[in-house]
Amino acid sequence: MVSRRDALKSAIRQRRCPPCSIKHMAQWEKQYKDHCRICPFCEIDPKDDLKDDLDAWNVFEEHFLKTFPDHFSSGNRKLSNIPETLEQTGKEPEVKPGEIRILKTKENPWDKGFYYSPPAVMVLKQKSASEEYIPVAQIFSEPALAGPGDLVIENLTTGSLCIETWNIFHVKMESLGRILYQKDQHIVDAVVTMHKDPDYSPEFAPLLVPIKPDGPRALFRQYEQETAQFFNEDKTLPPVFHFIDRTTLIADLKNKAPGIHWKDAPDNLWDIFAGAVLPDDYYPMAAASEDFMYYYANLYIYEKGKINEVRAVRAEAECVRTEVGIAYSIFLPELPVPWEGVYGYSHLKLRSGEIILPVEVKVAMEYRSLSAAFEVDDCLTGILKTALFCQKI
Repeated sequence: MVSRRDALKSAIRQRRCPPCSIKHMAQWEKQYKDHCRICPFCEIDPKDDLKDDLDAWNVFEEHFLKTFPDHFSSGNRKLSNIPETLEQTGKEPEVKPGEIRILKTKENPWDKGFYYSPPAVMVLKQKSASEEYIPVAQIFSEPALAGPGDLVIENLTTGSLCIETWNIFHVKMESLGRILYQKDQHIVDAVVTMHKDPDYSPEFAPLLVPIKPDGPRALFRQYEQETAQFFNEDKTLPPVFHFIDRTTLIADLKNKAPGIHWKDAPDNLWDIFAGAVLPDDYYPMAAASEDFMYYYANLYIYEKGKINEVRAVRAEAECVRTEVGIAYSIFLPELPVPWEGVYGYSHLKLRSGEIILPVEVKVAMEYRSLSAAFEVDDCLTGILKTALFCQKI
């Protein structure tokens, strides 16, 4: 078995270093030079390391092919036993839970000096007509780097799949690439349950040794989260939202905050969170400022599949005009939870009960802030409603 440090080095190269075909493209010459300045594996002149680089990626290819032997013929490396393609049927094949797919390469695959190769992911939910995104869990194939929260599945007779139940993000349908494998629904159910409850482990999965804070696996997880963040296409939506039952959610909220209510029937989960009116004693009095509008955002702390705590959090909002409407900069000076994993959302509520959705929401919780842009005429249009969501790990 490969050592964890060697496995980490291999994972870094696969996730953050460009393949040989990219290194020698003229359009990426500057990006590759910038990459070489910060990467310990790509410091050699690309003309001199061509053979070594090809050898390294050939080794990776062989390992990958062994992981999915049923899908590749020994001669032409083409997939088999998968649904018919768009070219064969004239329509997109239906995406189903349990499918393992490679994401498509981004148009610009570079960020902060690193090249992000598309990871394999498991589809966790079938897309509904009302949803633009679907949740996926990132996957890697080296069990030496697995730890609690990874669902390790023996794949046939030659390898393992490690599904990162702690690293779920959202993509559009068109970002999903070719199918590599199809897993049964009980695997999907186990991933979702482990995502909601980090203490849960299915009977068929091996128990894994805890991760040391300063060990290779801790650094690997940091890099895996950065990869997921790069390919995540909806950064305002908490991954767990796709697995929340609305009826159960409202019951949980009424149990945690007796007296909570909604003036208008909410249409979706964010409407439930942002539109909820908390009991009076949740809102301490605060003085207003000439420059900022003070109000209260609803904060929901979610743990193991249920709402654990509800709070009102003071927010400061400043409205500015933009070329297409207005934008609110929202600052949260008293955020009572660690900013990592906190999601935010805002919409405008009109007196008629109508909701104006934002055209863009940017979350920067490391600065205790978010911004929301709207296509409306002025800053007096509607009342700003904000919800914050934190999944407790």
